[in-house]
Amino acid sequence: VDEASGLIFSSNQVSLNANETLRGKARFERFAQTCGVDIVSYRGDNGVFKSKMYQDDLQRKKQSIRFSGVGAHHGAVSAA
Repeated sequence: VDEASGLIFSSNQVSLNANETLRGKARFERFAQTCGVDIVSYRGDNGVFKSKMYQDDLQRKKQSIRFSGVGAHHGAVSAA
């Protein structure tokens, strides 16, 4: 869910590892772009979102992330 625009996207994952999560992130970002939404930040729990692979992807795309406790998410992303 993009808290700025209200854009909602759902994508199935077969696992919760960093590779699969990054594939879902890429699908979400492509969908958001088709709707005219640029994703600039995320909010998530520590889990896979703290992984080097995920952090490297954020850095490459000049995106940021804020962390919450598990189950404490109040909106997942922000858009420009």
